[in-house]
Amino acid sequence: MAENRLGTNPFDSIETLEEMREALLSRYAAFAPERLEQVAIVGSAGEGKRFATICRDIDIEIIGIFESHTGRVGKWVAGKVVSLLESIERLDRDIPVVL
Repeated sequence: MAENRLGTNPFDSIETLEEMREALLSRYAAFAPERLEQVAIVGSAGEGKRFATICRDIDIEIIGIFESHTGRVGKWVAGKVVSLLESIERLDRDIPVVL
């Protein structure tokens, strides 16, 4: 992983998946499943579609699904119309974005 401003990587000492989860949640609390209320998704193929379906099914509000592949723009995924990636710039910066 890349180094931080101090030249060391805070994730280097992580040995287990549980330690990784704890470290990530301590840095990015908005992504804690119990706190995640809204999300913007980049990518509407395979994993993006799967993630959008999961979010919809557990009542996480999908603010938008964004795609750079113009052939997918305008299609429906998990009840949302896929938008062109450039339009993500209009979103509130407090909304978590998942790639």
